[in-house]
Amino acid sequence: AYYSTGPKYSFEAKAEDRWTHIVIHHSGSAVDTLKSMNYSHLQKQWDGIGYHFIIGNGVNTVDGKVEETFRYRQLKDGAHTLTPDLFYNKHALGNCLVGNFNATTPSQKQMDSLKELILFLKSKFGIMNKNILLHKEAKATECPGANFPMEQLRNWLEEKTITE
Repeated sequence: AYYSTGPKYSFEAKAEDRWTHIVIHHSGSAVDTLKSMNYSHLQKQWDGIGYHFIIGNGVNTVDGKVEETFRYRQLKDGAHTLTPDLFYNKHALGNCLVGNFNATTPSQKQMDSLKELILFLKSKFGIMNKNILLHKEAKATECPGANFPMEQLRNWLEEKTITE
C-alpha cells in the first residue's frame, strides 16, 4: 500500500491548523493526469493545478497512486471549491480521483488509497469526519458524480473512528 510505511512527503507541515476540511472531487475524465489537469487549470489563468492530491485510476495514471501537488508541499490555498467567502479553498484539502463518476465508479485501489490518505490527513491535521465532504456538499455541482460511494466511505470512517 502507498502508506504502508508512512507517507513520504517532501516537507513536514508547520501549521497544524492550516487545514480543517477535506473536499473530494473527480476529474471528470478517465484519461486525466496530474500534468493534463495542471495544464487545464493554467489555461483558466490559475497558478496551476487546483487540488492538493490526485489519485490515479489506471488509464494514464497508476491505479490508486497518490500524487501530492505543489499546493500541499507549499501549504498553498486550493483552487478546487470556489465559494463567495473562499472558505473551502482556504481551509480544505482538495483530493481528486481521476475519472468521471457519473459514468463509472472509482476503482477499489482508488478507494483504498483515498481511505489511507484521509486517515493520514485526519491524523496530521485533526480533521473531523463531519468535515470530510464531497464537492457537491460544499457548492452546487455534480462533482464527484452520482456513482461516488460516499455513504460507504462515511460508514467506513465511522467504524474506523470507533475502533481507534
